[in-house]
Amino acid sequence: MKILTFLSSLLPSFNKSRLREDLSTTREELKNATLPAFKSAMSYGADKRKWASDEVKAFQQAFDQRVKTKHRGNAIKVTSEILTILDKNLPSIEKMVDEYYADDVTRDAMTFFGANLIQFLEMMSFMTRYSRRMLYWVITAEAAKFDADYVGDTHLSPGEVAWLLKNRDTFFHACNMMALEERAMQKAFSQIPDIVATKDNVEMVASNVGFARTDPFEMNFVASWVNPIYYVRLAIAEWQVSRYKAAQEERKAVELRLLQLKAIDEGKRPANLAQQLEYHSGRLKKLEADIAEMEDQYNA
Repeated sequence: MKILTFLSSLLPSFNKSRLREDLSTTREELKNATLPAFKSAMSYGADKRKWASDEVKAFQQAFDQRVKTKHRGNAIKVTSEILTILDKNLPSIEKMVDEYYADDVTRDAMTFFGANLIQFLEMMSFMTRYSRRMLYWVITAEAAKFDADYVGDTHLSPGEVAWLLKNRDTFFHACNMMALEERAMQKAFSQIPDIVATKDNVEMVASNVGFARTDPFEMNFVASWVNPIYYVRLAIAEWQVSRYKAAQEERKAVELRLLQLKAIDEGKRPANLAQQLEYHSGRLKKLEADIAEMEDQYNA
């Protein structure tokens, strides 16, 4: 989002620990849920699959048009490789946060560099979450294409599918951002001016140093905030625990759907998979509802 819109939406002030906790949540979800889910998908050959589902075909076509990186392959393969880069870049981002911010982060004293760094953290968190949901949706849609009766309830509500489609372009942008290797990412950050951003100087600074230096990751084109912890006085610890539990349940649901797709490919129909999916999807829906309630409560 535009930097002034971003700054006006931020909490007036918050502790540096909020940034660290955001990084911690992203790291734990990435290492223990998102990357393992993609590893399972790759082991089942999802990275080599030619999609049959019309919805997934359309997503893949848009992905190919919008995600411009050196990585090649379908959306599962490319996303998996980008997530691996994100994982490698986490320590570098953590070091920047520790070295740059004081204990208190104040909106009115936010610099161009500081704003870019917080938005980068947001996009890392979003990428980790969206990738996992996208993977579940793709595998489920593929399985349903071949045997909708066996797949049964996809456990994807119309709202969840709408969320994926609504945030699709933000995800594509996140892929392009997170595909940067560490050196290129650090170079982009090093060129951002460490000047306090105000309504009176944003245009002038951008004109003087070049817009690409004030917004090297093109956050200006991201429509809206994707992580509530910088915008509402959320009870972070409780929210964090629920997010992590939901990520684990989502990983399990992905793995079960992969087993289901593999069974369909092999002409088998194990009955126990439906029961397991019902159990884990039910737990996931409860956790997601709790998270939404927390966010709504603190955003009221």
